[in-house]
Amino acid sequence: MSVEAIEATLTLPTVVEYLERMGVHYQMDDLFGTPIVRSGWRFEVGGAALLISVSDSAHHTTRLEITCATQRRYADQVDAVLQILNTRNRERAFARSLDEDGVVYLEYVGFYPTGCPFPLSVFEVVFGGILLQFEEDYEAIEVVRLSEN
Repeated sequence: MSVEAIEATLTLPTVVEYLERMGVHYQMDDLFGTPIVRSGWRFEVGGAALLISVSDSAHHTTRLEITCATQRRYADQVDAVLQILNTRNRERAFARSLDEDGVVYLEYVGFYPTGCPFPLSVFEVVFGGILLQFEEDYEAIEVVRLSEN
């Protein structure tokens, strides 16, 4: 049954159907016992991994988590990258981080009432906003990387 046939709520199957409608290629995976959607993404400056999970809590809350991670590593430019990420964390929505391997992450965690309507238009705004912010961050980091080489 299509999500249009019923009022779509925030669930992983709903998100998967939306991704399919948008033509996003993905695979289902499992991360520490949580089902996730995993996709590769191409930006002008480089590739990225995209992870999406949806989970319900005991407090009638549904958690939507969308994470973007760079394929390129910045372990040799930690100070410069952290300066960019810290500035953007203060100025913009979403959390940005750099792991010990030099991978840059942008993470969105949204909490919604369990069973709340979640139409395609809302998903497109959230998803599109995350990708746009990540691409802008990636470009800023690449400018620094290229200027140091």
